[in-house]
Amino acid sequence: MKRSVSWGICIILAGILAVKVITGQNGQEEPKKVAVILKGLTTSYWYSVKDGAEAAAEDLGVEIDILAPVKADSNELQLQLLEEAVGGQYEVICISPADSRGILPGIELANDAGIPVVNYATGIDGDVEIASFIRIEDFDAEYQVASRLCDIIGEGEVVILEGPAGQQNAIDKTEGAKKAIEEHPQIQLVASQTANWIRNEAFVVTQNLLQAHPDIRGIIACNDDMAVGAAEAVEQAGKKGEISISGMNCADFALEAIKEGRIHVTIDVMAYELGYQAVEVADKIRNGEEYEENIIMETEICDIENVEKMEKKHQRE
Repeated sequence: MKRSVSWGICIILAGILAVKVITGQNGQEEPKKVAVILKGLTTSYWYSVKDGAEAAAEDLGVEIDILAPVKADSNELQLQLLEEAVGGQYEVICISPADSRGILPGIELANDAGIPVVNYATGIDGDVEIASFIRIEDFDAEYQVASRLCDIIGEGEVVILEGPAGQQNAIDKTEGAKKAIEEHPQIQLVASQTANWIRNEAFVVTQNLLQAHPDIRGIIACNDDMAVGAAEAVEQAGKKGEISISGMNCADFALEAIKEGRIHVTIDVMAYELGYQAVEVADKIRNGEEYEENIIMETEICDIENVEKMEKKHQRE
């Protein structure tokens, strides 16, 4: 697997971003292909998923279209993408839903059209046919990283920076963090607010939280973008070294932030591998090969002790 794969054609129509990746022998197009639908392309996580999907397409000789709503996490735009994909020349559709139930009408259309659906990352919640579900356990992953942060600070006040309200994986991560806090009686949760996975929003939210709760000892950010945004606010307030911060995703910039002492722990949630496996399973389906219907991927904590090992892993991908 290689991380670096060139983009093909980028089209913006009706509020939708489509990235067309052309692969295959001698660069020739095939009539049938695989659609990979993301929640957006505004955070490092989804770029890693995209990179993994593109790498699989190159390795396997599959033509894929990577599709994402311009407005990240928009169920309406993602549903429109899915409905258009059902009417397109796709043998398999891979999707991570922005809304686990809101996406159901589009999944039902795919089922009616006989197009297999590979569900990855965030689950689809409804009585529909899914060929394969590829994921990590978001609750468990956030529980692990939040537990590590609680161990680091030992006692005092903490806050949580959440993902978008109502999004299932954001809910699961927040609940995992809360369970970890509950198991550390010397630690008090004083606030839990959304920053929508976005670094700039996390910066502003953290500024406000630091004013409202000047004794904060820890910040549990449910992704790395928000963790680094929080770190910027902490540094601007002159509190670097006083507040410990956790992230999630193990993005390259988060690894650098760990080495610099700006954040303290994150967790590899296998974003690149999720994208790769989604396309790999889709290719097996289209070729009539055996495939796994339920894949749960392992996660790995990253802190100052193993950050260099994690960097080497990223370089190999």
